[in-house]
Amino acid sequence: DVNPQDGIPDSASILTGSTIAGSTNTGLIFSDTTWTNDLQITTCAVVARGVTLTIDSGVNVEVADNLMFDIRGSIDVQGTAMDPVVFSPLNYLEWDGIDLDFDMNSYADIDYAEFHNATRAIQLSCCSGYNGQITIDNSHFENNMYAISGYTGSWTYINNSTFSFNQYGISNADYIIRDSHFDNHTLAINQVESTQIYDSVFENNHIAISGRSGPLEGNTISGSTIAVEEYNGGWTASGNTIFDNDLGLKLK
Repeated sequence: DVNPQDGIPDSASILTGSTIAGSTNTGLIFSDTTWTNDLQITTCAVVARGVTLTIDSGVNVEVADNLMFDIRGSIDVQGTAMDPVVFSPLNYLEWDGIDLDFDMNSYADIDYAEFHNATRAIQLSCCSGYNGQITIDNSHFENNMYAISGYTGSWTYINNSTFSFNQYGISNADYIIRDSHFDNHTLAINQVESTQIYDSVFENNHIAISGRSGPLEGNTISGSTIAVEEYNGGWTASGNTIFDNDLGLKLK
């Protein structure tokens, strides 16, 4: 993209059973649009500023290898427990992920979505965020290098979600995490700061929680090489259950 600030990609292609409304170039979404059918993103795609993309329950989105889906407007993912929205690579290799490149008028509301085999499944950009701009609920992240990374400068909310077999679960800063499950990561919570974690379960990670800030409250951590690593600061913590780890707490 020669000018990434204009919200317009230089070339794009989406293969889908339905027409993307209002666009002469199917990869450029510049009017509010709803996806109701399975689709493939084959070269690049951008949701322009001021535009909302809604994805209905049960839609499967396959993205070409090493390709990032760029959201500069807003995204509303409306999966259900029975019919989640699924993001995965087109050729079973690895796609780049979704980049939430927001301004103050953008938002992401992601409910019952699955993200598989991405370099960075969701990447957050600094620093035009506001409290609650990004909410991720009831979602599943598996076999990604980074599940969620980056920061907006304001709170991002993650609730009742599962993270399995990613290299890194959640990275960087400004998260409030509740009632979530993390298993089989190199670093489940990766060197974060300004992050709060409540009532979540960590099992069989190399390092379960690394970073600083808090609070950490009501979490259960087991089967780790290191349960909690203080990194460049400290944690406030209470009411956690930490057992059957090689090392419960490491101070750096």
